[in-house]
Amino acid sequence: MFRAMAADLRAVKPGFAFSAYPDFTVEDVRTDWRLQAMAVGLNSPDAPFIVVNSTPYWENPTRPWWDSAAEAYRRMGIRHVMGSWDAGIMGTHNESHVGAAELMYELAMASDGFWRWGERQYDTDDWRSFAMVNQRLRRVESRLGDFLFGGDAAPHFVTLVEQTGNPLLERALVSRTWEREGRYLVRIFNGNTDWPIHVRAKFPRVGQPGPWRVRDPVHDVDYVPAAGGTWSLAGLRDGLIVPIQGRAELFLLLERAPQGFEAESARSVRSFDVPAHRPRPDAAEPLPDADASAGDRAVVFTRSAPGGYMGEQAGQALSTVIHLTDPDSGKDSNLLGLQGFARQPRFSSDRRHVVCTVYVNGKGQIYVVNAVGGQARNISRNDHCDRSPRFSPDGRSVVFESDRDGDWEIYSMAADGSRQTRLTDSPGVDRSPAVSANGDRVAFLSNRAGDLDVHVMRIDGSKPRRLTARSGNEYDPIWSPDGRLIACTVQRRHQRCIQIAEADGGSAYFIAHGPATDLRDIRFSPDGTTIAGAFSNYGRSDVLTTRVDAKIERDPDWKGEGIKKLVDLDSMKPYHNLWYSTGTGSPRMVTRTFGGVSFSPDGREVLYCSDQGGNGVFSLYTIPVGGGEPKAVAGATSVWPMTTDWSAR
Repeated sequence: MFRAMAADLRAVKPGFAFSAYPDFTVEDVRTDWRLQAMAVGLNSPDAPFIVVNSTPYWENPTRPWWDSAAEAYRRMGIRHVMGSWDAGIMGTHNESHVGAAELMYELAMASDGFWRWGERQYDTDDWRSFAMVNQRLRRVESRLGDFLFGGDAAPHFVTLVEQTGNPLLERALVSRTWEREGRYLVRIFNGNTDWPIHVRAKFPRVGQPGPWRVRDPVHDVDYVPAAGGTWSLAGLRDGLIVPIQGRAELFLLLERAPQGFEAESARSVRSFDVPAHRPRPDAAEPLPDADASAGDRAVVFTRSAPGGYMGEQAGQALSTVIHLTDPDSGKDSNLLGLQGFARQPRFSSDRRHVVCTVYVNGKGQIYVVNAVGGQARNISRNDHCDRSPRFSPDGRSVVFESDRDGDWEIYSMAADGSRQTRLTDSPGVDRSPAVSANGDRVAFLSNRAGDLDVHVMRIDGSKPRRLTARSGNEYDPIWSPDGRLIACTVQRRHQRCIQIAEADGGSAYFIAHGPATDLRDIRFSPDGTTIAGAFSNYGRSDVLTTRVDAKIERDPDWKGEGIKKLVDLDSMKPYHNLWYSTGTGSPRMVTRTFGGVSFSPDGREVLYCSDQGGNGVFSLYTIPVGGGEPKAVAGATSVWPMTTDWSAR
């Protein structure tokens, strides 16, 4: 019907294009099937249907809003334009941390353009913001237009390795690649406003032999290997390290180097390469037997520590270490401290050992540490990046992810580092492994089909299958204690809520679906009835619990029953309102950060990390599941957000 209508209209007005506002969720066929049918029917290659996306009305710097349905719309062959209202872009979106011109540019790069809506005559500040974004877009289009408009997508061409292992930084790191006539244009975007990064960009799928040239085509600068010259296939596979400022982008163009090519010294930058690890002995020393448990009240967590610039002065917090503490007595001990960044500590089920990742000069290595005494061994023992370790329930093996074969894949090894085995083999990213309670299956994330979706496989890597398929990235896969359910966070238009699916298959459902939420760091309670997590909500932030059975789809009039907010703090706002400001994004709102969520082993308390004290320092807190006053854990402070484990699941 719609195709016939469009054909009749275009016979009179060739090139007539149709559009729809607001956007729709591609997977929600039950509610959005009419819009999808209309979009496909009215679409034409010469006049594509345009989806006008309204999700940026709810900007939030902790939610990567570029996790939109852009790829799903592209697969449908329709166009997708993101935008917002004038008041938000010019002032009241200051919690997005950027000004109007930067925001409009980012919207255009994340979709097929940008839009603004308002009800007043534009003044000089409005036109200035348009002029600034127009200059930037025209510069990029003039230099890169052949790729942006005529190139083919190469979704798994580049593998990114953020060099400190900070999950907040990696989550804001996105890339996109276009291929045209054997040349590749890569855009790397650092969506984090406050923190610069250095990232290793690896190119495991360059098929043609070298020599290759890598350059920044916008600024006409060549990136050359540390030893100089051109890039070989092995060099591109190992990658180059590039720095990127906060809320900034970098374009890299890969092309075959001309015969005898040598980059000019005044127009080239050497790859920022650093030896990854100090020399290690060939034979691993056995880890001493752990004859004691840390106890049910012990919490393992990361915290900042002196980095060595000024000796032992604690103010120079340039590394992170693994700590153990008792929330009741305040007694704590330093389990592992190296000159690097210790991340992702997790207990073994008997609480005798802790597994973690330590980043030294950009390469993560997995360590097993005795929870009592602190003896530690590097069980990775390689020159690659291993991370995200999880013990099997019996503590005899560790499942982890590694970039050793060019891109991120899932591996397993014995707890002493032997029998290292690759479990996945797919293009792109396989990451975030989680082992089921009985140890027979592994849930993980993979973007082999486009976005990051939850997949499940047997513990030996056999019979992998995609559990869910939604547009937008899924994060934080976790198992219920009985191994029946898998939960994760997922983007659903402008909201990141919790999705739950049966591990053996079946339809997924959503819980904790409030207005403009950004849920993360979720954990099941020990009895499996509740999930706790941290969230931000358009200027507010909090820790919440939600019933696992609070299914939204079963009640269309659902008002949030089953959700309990435990803290619920408002953002710090510079002024009462910033309606129609100058479009600078400053001064901005400051929203308190929550994370590091974990349940106590008895399920009666929730542990979390936050800077809620207002002094800029992150602390650990415990709070009863039923609500009450949060209690600070003595001595558990850090200048950076902390990751934790309490219940060993």
